[in-house]
Amino acid sequence: RPGVAPARSGLARAAAPGRRGDVLGDLPDRCGAITIGGDVQKDRIELRAWGWGEGLESWLVGSWTIERFDRRLEAGATVKTRRAPEAVAAEILNATSAGWRRKDGAVLHHGAGAIDVNYDSDFAWRLIIALGARWHAIRGEARGRPGRLHWRSKVDRVGVGTELVLHHVHSPAAISEFYRQLAQERPTGPDASWAGYVHLPIGLPDSELEEMTAEREVFDPRRRKRVWVRAAANHAGDCRKYARAMVEALGLDLWTADHWAVRAAALAEDAAARRSGGQAAAAPPTSFLPRFSS
Repeated sequence: RPGVAPARSGLARAAAPGRRGDVLGDLPDRCGAITIGGDVQKDRIELRAWGWGEGLESWLVGSWTIERFDRRLEAGATVKTRRAPEAVAAEILNATSAGWRRKDGAVLHHGAGAIDVNYDSDFAWRLIIALGARWHAIRGEARGRPGRLHWRSKVDRVGVGTELVLHHVHSPAAISEFYRQLAQERPTGPDASWAGYVHLPIGLPDSELEEMTAEREVFDPRRRKRVWVRAAANHAGDCRKYARAMVEALGLDLWTADHWAVRAAALAEDAAARRSGGQAAAAPPTSFLPRFSS
């Protein structure tokens, strides 16, 4: 049934052959925005970039693993040194700052990135502050607000000296939506709608698909209700949830066909300027409807 991942990621495996149509990072002209999700682990940070089009059509366009330790050999042994958040932030910015070129030549930069603060929160908050304005703290929540996939709150962090924003994503809602989208058949015909369709790149390993669909909905007899549980490592799935939450933080989920048409026209102008060798057009707005309110 919708929202429940079959065992061994059968849904994702069955859908993958028809979805793997581009190399990682290639963007069709329908892609108009990019968001990034990051999952903090003990020794690394996993990052995934997702491109978005009208109706929540999406593309996996970037994947990075950023190490939290420097390693060197001393007397034949490997010595690990913990990296400062500022050094990790510099590597993340270097990896993500170039942007993504669409097939028409327009260049997209990510509109917002979200890094989870569930694990090693002190490091995560310092990292987010070092990353700058387009990066945000986020936390997955088992309980949500009626009809809301994303919301935000304000928190005080000792030593920061200012009130900070914490974004929240309702994990069950985000997971269920993603599984329903993975179950969609590939559209056919020139006038077919691509709304909600998930595009995966050529060569994507099965391990990545496993991580995307590692959570299962099972019945909890003690609480007498269905709950989501993690069956395996789910870093890629978490990154998808956080990137999806940023879609709502930017207001992209509220865009109408007219908004997307304006966005497409601005990106077409940028592409034309780049093809002619002239000065690229000013970066078109990522969001017409910013929604950084609760």
